[in-house]
Amino acid sequence: MRRTHTLLVRSLTFALALGVAATRIALAAPPPRLAPDAAPDRSPAARLAEVDLLQAPDALKPGEFEWQPGWDASDGAPVLVMVNLAEQRAYVYRNGQRIGTTTVSSGRPGHETPTGVYQILQKQKLHHSNLYEDERTGRAAAMPWMQRLSWEGVALHAGHVRAKPASHGCVRLPPAFAQQLYGITKTGGTVVIAQDGTIEALSGAGVDAALALLLDSANSMHEIARNFVAEDAGARAPGTASSP
Repeated sequence: MRRTHTLLVRSLTFALALGVAATRIALAAPPPRLAPDAAPDRSPAARLAEVDLLQAPDALKPGEFEWQPGWDASDGAPVLVMVNLAEQRAYVYRNGQRIGTTTVSSGRPGHETPTGVYQILQKQKLHHSNLYEDERTGRAAAMPWMQRLSWEGVALHAGHVRAKPASHGCVRLPPAFAQQLYGITKTGGTVVIAQDGTIEALSGAGVDAALALLLDSANSMHEIARNFVAEDAGARAPGTASSP
């Protein structure tokens, strides 16, 4: 009887030791690896798809801008810039996707920025105007990160962006944005300047039908999203009557 009891105790002790060892091995084992097809997609295109591009223009104050994730991950595709004079905004596109939005100051009354479809003719990191002087210094006005669009005084460049048109015809950009945009554009790149984003205004600026449709679609989607957000915010505002 005593021998049987001893064997039983030894058996239980051995089983317990095996269990502890197995637990230690399980805890020490590395976690299972994800299969390649289960790895999350972190490509620029995937990250862009996660971001709401439609509310940015209304949220920006003069001098502010917004780049979307992956904006600087160039795949060699050309960059298109579209300037909307009515909104005092510029939009940057690559592969049909908006990758950047910025506030701008275009030409003031009497020096209006002309609409049209332009090619970038020249790029200079530090350029000085041969037409206008800096009112504070009396010297030729500095135009950093200049991208010339015409030989008649139209260009994109860094400058003071106000809440209204304020330049002599150029399109002023916030300095940091002007430098970053300079880094992703090339001579010969396309810049569209239109009164607004409608097909009528784009066509009037000389944009072909396919590009006008693309830009108008982006503008229309922004309008739809803006109206939806405004209606939703109104419905959730305190004291607003609920719909039956």
